[in-house]
Amino acid sequence: MKRIVFISEECHGFIGAASNFYKAKQFLLESGWVDEFWLFYPPGADKCIPIKQYFGENWQEKFLELSEDDFGDSFYFSEMDFLE
Repeated sequence: MKRIVFISEECHGFIGAASNFYKAKQFLLESGWVDEFWLFYPPGADKCIPIKQYFGENWQEKFLELSEDDFGDSFYFSEMDFLE
């Protein structure tokens, strides 16, 4: 038995699946759900700002380093068993 990560979004529901959390973040980038204009809520900030504005040119690398807690209410990740 393996684990799979399901990705969902509040308005759209289920949007994809990946083999782990890192791959789920890659999916969000490669599928266009997250781009340089994605609104990121920095820790301790009082408002959201575009992720590229916060992290700069290497925003995609920094995005891949985010923890599940950094996503707030933008995307939800849930693990489920998967029989291959």
